[in-house]
Amino acid sequence: MRVVAIVSPNPEEAQRCAVGVGILSRGDIRCERIQPEAELVDQLVLREPPDLLLLDADLPEYDPFQTIRTLRRFQSFMLTPIFVCASPDGAEQARLAGATLFLRKPVPMKDMEEALARHVKPVLRKAPRKSLRGPCVVSKGGRKLEGRISDVSVLGAQVTMNDKIPLGTLVQLGFALMVQHSPHVIRVNARVVREVPGGYGLAFSALDQEARSLISAYAKT
Repeated sequence: MRVVAIVSPNPEEAQRCAVGVGILSRGDIRCERIQPEAELVDQLVLREPPDLLLLDADLPEYDPFQTIRTLRRFQSFMLTPIFVCASPDGAEQARLAGATLFLRKPVPMKDMEEALARHVKPVLRKAPRKSLRGPCVVSKGGRKLEGRISDVSVLGAQVTMNDKIPLGTLVQLGFALMVQHSPHVIRVNARVVREVPGGYGLAFSALDQEARSLISAYAKT
């Protein structure tokens, strides 16, 4: 899935639009962040339209609604899902401009997942997930936190642990898999995307081919 996001260059402000966290941090979703400029519409229409266009309506000196109105005149963007995010309520203004959906900032990860499931269905197939019981290590800033992994897929994992980790934090997860009666140690970069009872849901940032093959094989057994 290819996402073009016109959002703030400030990572924390971009995360308020759900960019870089939750489902928009998945390794199989390519999120291209660009800043608005005078030739923005020309840039967008001269290339293949994205699966989703995400606009931050709080950017200074930028009118996202005019961008939407102009894009909707082009055949290639007539059906493209366009989401608008803003701190104040701009749902009616977004609707009149031709936006697909308005999301109030900070955008809850659950709301973004549901919005994508409704409007970008072909790219949201669930990866097989399987229960996994064993110890794991979550490394953050040189500090190693011990926990237990409870399930895994090629997209992410769920872990239980006593330590607190802020949502959006980048970590490295280490755990072991038994595949074809052989143990394999997996180490993968991930982002903390949700709190669950007693722990967290992690979305893998990227998987090398070996780790992907091992996790996929385990999930299918």
